[in-house]
Amino acid sequence: MALANFKNHGLNLRSKLAATAFALLALGIALTAMRTVLVALAIGVCMISMRTLGRRARVLSLAGICLLLAVGAFVVYQARAQRALSLQDPSSSLRLEVAKVGLSRMMLHPVFGHGMDAMHVHWTEWGFPGTDMLHLHSTPLQLAFDRGLPALFFWLWIMWIFWRTASRGEKLLRDSSDTNRYGVLLGATGAVAGFFASSLVNYNFGDGEVALVFWWFMGIVVVLSEITREPMGRQRYTNSI
Repeated sequence: MALANFKNHGLNLRSKLAATAFALLALGIALTAMRTVLVALAIGVCMISMRTLGRRARVLSLAGICLLLAVGAFVVYQARAQRALSLQDPSSSLRLEVAKVGLSRMMLHPVFGHGMDAMHVHWTEWGFPGTDMLHLHSTPLQLAFDRGLPALFFWLWIMWIFWRTASRGEKLLRDSSDTNRYGVLLGATGAVAGFFASSLVNYNFGDGEVALVFWWFMGIVVVLSEITREPMGRQRYTNSI
């Protein structure tokens, strides 16, 4: 929203408020010491910067992201276990071991999967490490393990259609004066990219709140994109007449 307001109206009050809100949110994420969320934020910002900023502004945006990553790395170094930055801490090792076991069993039931929560029932029997029954810490791996490879392909298709819908809507509104609609769709391109990157190493759909926000945001993007296409289609029809 900050970039959309700045592009259409310059440095006004709304762009300043949106930029301040983003800065506070980014700082808050850096202070959580959550590595994957911080990297996902950086990916989302880079996606948005590449789509809307000029060359000099992209360099400034990249410098800001590097600074944010440096702050986040310092917080991780101070707050997390030793060697967390090099992904050699117990948490990273456990995730890797669980993922290896899941991958080794995935082709045993490739079509329908093992069933939801089946790994919790057979945790020790199937060779998962430790006594804490977790999940595979990866949305694509967990979907394929629980529901089979067709469910994984369907999820990948949904993510692609979601991003493509937001991208096309944003392109149609680049020269529009509808700042709010353009800002939401522009932000959606980065949000979907960051969410997808985070999903590779987090089972995001394992949290009901995250899934609810995901479907809610998808609905907003679909509605705004359809509203955008209707006036464009009418305009093309009028011009052809």
